Amino acid sequence: MTEFIQKTLYQTNEKLSYPYPSLEEAYDYMFKDLCDIGEKRHKERINNYLKIKKMTIEGATRPEILAAIGKSATYARNLLQGKGLSVHLNTNQRKAMKYLSEMARIVSDGIISTATLVKRMEGKLDSYLVSRLMRTITEVYTKKRKEIREHNEKLKKSKIKKKVKVALIREFLLKGKTKDEKFDLKMKSNEAIAHAVDLCIDFRKILKGVEADTTLDEWMKKAKKAKCKAIAKFAANIEDDKQAVKAASQTEYSNALLEGTVNRIKCIKRTMYNRAGIELLRAKVIYGL
Repeated sequence: MTEFIQKTLYQTNEKLSYPYPSLEEAYDYMFKDLCDIGEKRHKERINNYLKIKKMTIEGATRPEILAAIGKSATYARNLLQGKGLSVHLNTNQRKAMKYLSEMARIVSDGIISTATLVKRMEGKLDSYLVSRLMRTITEVYTKKRKEIREHNEKLKKSKIKKKVKVALIREFLLKGKTKDEKFDLKMKSNEAIAHAVDLCIDFRKILKGVEADTTLDEWMKKAKKAKCKAIAKFAANIEDDKQAVKAASQTEYSNALLEGTVNRIKCIKRTMYNRAGIELLRAKVIYGL
């Protein structure tokens, strides 16, 4: 986790490689750009449709939904009644939607150049639609690559000392703040780091039984999508032993006594060097000899 934060802030003496979006991230960016194609009223209708769908899944009430979109109940009913998203898309959007998953897979495989993508999608999508779908990805990753390039160039000229101390990062992970206000601001302003820190704090609350904003199941869904590989892997491992983790967070009981006893017996067994029988082992365990 600390290594992830240091690299994200480009404060490491290692040469960094250019990042690429994950499959899910690429699809989300492209879908956002796809919904932004068309005139103002058309885009508003699509965004309202998606907002209603999302809020409905989240369990929002009808008044809350209508207040969020600023429209009447009749408008919302007509927007949703027996209609899927494809009905609201224009011709270009439907065509792009057909190849959205394929494009996202190509980008996540390491092809981020719009010109290369145009060639790969030749005969399927024209250059306008490809460049339109790549707008946000190009903007975001051009900025990231520029920062990494500057870091690597500085690294060639002189060794960069790690400015972020591990102790400072750990303090921020535990408390959500430190005495260094500039460092706190830098940590909170970085989206990937802020998300990772929030996940750490939420998990600690869940484990301690403190009232948290999210359940363990919701936390795992968020954690699996985290850019920090350590957190994503940790969440995947937790899923294999989810019931035990839930029990640890929801009850005051623990198997610490049992684990401690087993560890004590193993230690005693090792000190005997297998030179005595079970009777001596039994006596040592029972009477503490």
